[in-house]
Amino acid sequence: MRIGTEHVHHSWDNSLAPVQAVTSGGRIDVAMVDASGGQLTSASVAADVPALDFSLVNPVTGPIEIVG
Repeated sequence: MRIGTEHVHHSWDNSLAPVQAVTSGGRIDVAMVDASGGQLTSASVAADVPALDFSLVNPVTGPIEIVG
C-alpha cells in the first residue's frame, strides 16, 4: 500500500475520511512533503525563507485508518 503527496492537507481534521486503511501490524509506504510544503528546495538560500507562504508549512499526509 502507498499514500502519495496528493493526499496532503494543512490541518488536523478528524472529519476527513481516511485515504487508506491498514491492519494493525501492517505496512504502508507514505510519500511526504517537506515541512516547507515544497516551497524550499536544495537550491534555496536563506533569503528565500521570508517569502514562504506560512499557510502551506507543516503539511500532513493522510489520514490513515488503523484497523484492529
